[in-house]
Amino acid sequence: MHQIQTLLALGEDQEPATENSAKQFADTVLPGAWDWLAGLGSIFWITLLVLLLIAIVSSFLKLRKRDRTLRLFKDQYISINLGPGRQVRTGKLHPNSLGSVQIDYRSPEPITDGPDRTAMLLSAGDMQQSLCVSRIVRGLDPHHLALRQRQIQRNCNPRFIRRRIRNITNFMTTIKDAIVNTFTQLLGTVGSVSPVGKVISNQKSGITEIAGNFSQPKAYEPNLERNIGRGVEVEIALPDGSPVPSVHHSGWLVSYTENYIAIFDTSEPRDPVICTIDSTLEKDGLTMERGDGWFKVSNASADPCSLGTVTSGQSSTLVNAVLLPGSSINVALPGSESVSLEIIPDGQMDLVCPRACATVRYVVDMRATGS
Repeated sequence: MHQIQTLLALGEDQEPATENSAKQFADTVLPGAWDWLAGLGSIFWITLLVLLLIAIVSSFLKLRKRDRTLRLFKDQYISINLGPGRQVRTGKLHPNSLGSVQIDYRSPEPITDGPDRTAMLLSAGDMQQSLCVSRIVRGLDPHHLALRQRQIQRNCNPRFIRRRIRNITNFMTTIKDAIVNTFTQLLGTVGSVSPVGKVISNQKSGITEIAGNFSQPKAYEPNLERNIGRGVEVEIALPDGSPVPSVHHSGWLVSYTENYIAIFDTSEPRDPVICTIDSTLEKDGLTMERGDGWFKVSNASADPCSLGTVTSGQSSTLVNAVLLPGSSINVALPGSESVSLEIIPDGQMDLVCPRACATVRYVVDMRATGS
């Protein structure tokens, strides 16, 4: 009887003995490994809490974020070349979050079978397919001229503290990218160790996206960063069917982001050429066609040009549009009399170009242009 009780007692103690043996074996092979595995449950919940906080903060930042280069033209009248098959549009630019913009027309656009259109809405994808957003310096009022000068001073010739902040921001962006890459690789390793690790590693793509949204992307580019505030020449690739495959424009590299490049032209302004339009006129590659209450200007030359003020009798309208080779624009006539139009060949203009079609190719000496 005593022997049977002894065997039963040994059977009850068998499982704890096995667990203790496994713990002793794990501690012998890798000290602290057992405690590390036992703590994975706590790590899992801590990770979920951290990811939740990061998701909340990143969502707030995404709602508040506006592209830094597009903000240079905020609440100003611009023209946008929308790419092949679409005309140039002009209006007041309002950048929104997530890369979308709204362009308010100067005057309503009449539609024959519906209400007049007062604004155009462009998504981030539409903006990436455009060729450039342009601003003509001649058309700026004194307030926006002073604002433009401050933008040039702040970005091209920043103060010491602003330069240090930019350097620190670039450094932290590089560190952030390295941490995200390291954490992504670590998740793959943890996923092969335990079931909890597999749950976490399955979400590594979402974690990487959240980490990327946590800090606003600057797309640090050493070549561009080195030449901010210097004269550069940008090449804009034109769509198929254009008179030339690309155009080049020189100016000061003011800013850049993940999606855009901002080039300001501070060369000496050129005097406009005044053209009188009665029906159809061709001049230096430009075709100007007049209709009933409207006229159309098409650029078939190899160079961009700017349109200034259109005058009909005592009425005038400020167009302020940049036409790249192959682009066109329709303008409502301010009157029914003879029409005169200001044309500025490659005039003084600022550009914000999508990096999908624009590339900084050269560093240039802007002093030769009178800048």
